[in-house]
Amino acid sequence: MEVGLVLAVAFIADLLLGDPPYRLHPVRLIGRFIETVEGFLRKGSATTTAGAVLLILTAGLTLAIYIAGHHLLAMVALESVWDVYWVYSMIAFRDMFDHVEPVKNALEREDLASARKGTALIVGRITDRLGVEELSRATVESLAEGFVDGLLSPLVWFVAGATLAHLAGYNEVVFATGCMITCRAVNTLDSMVGYRSPEYILLGRPSARADDLLNFIPARLSIPVLFLASTLLGYNALRGLKIALRDRLKHPSPNSAHPESFIAGVLNIKLGGPALYSDGLHERPTIGGNSTPTPRHIEDAKKITMLAGTIAVLTAVFVCMTLY
Repeated sequence: MEVGLVLAVAFIADLLLGDPPYRLHPVRLIGRFIETVEGFLRKGSATTTAGAVLLILTAGLTLAIYIAGHHLLAMVALESVWDVYWVYSMIAFRDMFDHVEPVKNALEREDLASARKGTALIVGRITDRLGVEELSRATVESLAEGFVDGLLSPLVWFVAGATLAHLAGYNEVVFATGCMITCRAVNTLDSMVGYRSPEYILLGRPSARADDLLNFIPARLSIPVLFLASTLLGYNALRGLKIALRDRLKHPSPNSAHPESFIAGVLNIKLGGPALYSDGLHERPTIGGNSTPTPRHIEDAKKITMLAGTIAVLTAVFVCMTLY
């Protein structure tokens, strides 16, 4: 199956099926592997070297399983099914909206308890005492960041892998899927160990740096993609661009504020600010406009990121198709 067709079929599968919660999902298996290896490494010392070992083992083993499965199934002409399955599993598009919708609905019916539980599933901060404003802010930020982490970054590396493989004369599907898998494996590592707490500051540093590197270009590409989607939907895209250019570096991460600042600007809402995590209060600069985030802004952010994601996928499919 051609590399563009693999991506197209995988995206359609994601739209239809979402991300069913089953134990053998590749990303969940990666997470369990990380937990196991992390526990083993901590019997020694949680150093930067140990973190680099964790990074290499996680990405390397995941890639090895995918490549081995591809070549084995190629013997019975089923490798395309394997490829589509992995690409589908690496895309977290519909799942992002499936998690956000219950939070928005709970806030609209003023059910703070349910909204807090739902928000806790999509952000790392403590949500037990958050009100409507803070819950709305956290959810909009999650949508903006998830647009890059869960879709745009894997897509960019898929296209980059396909292009490089085509130029070098390698198998485009294997190389593209391998790049996407590496991106998601590193992102999963960063979400699990890439903290600045004393417990993880050394062990998680290699994963956090690798995630920053892999998301550097996709985060910056998110601004024009979100600009186009906002324009098509009739939002004030120019205001979003102005705020993004002003606030895109106002974050401890070199990447996270790029999509967040654009969404904050286009909706004229204030994002960022203090957030309570398990290791204490994190003070972050505020970005965006002056309005208080509300459940309505969650719906607006959902519409923009949904269209932006569709545009990104269609563009990626088109680029991959042109390789033939």
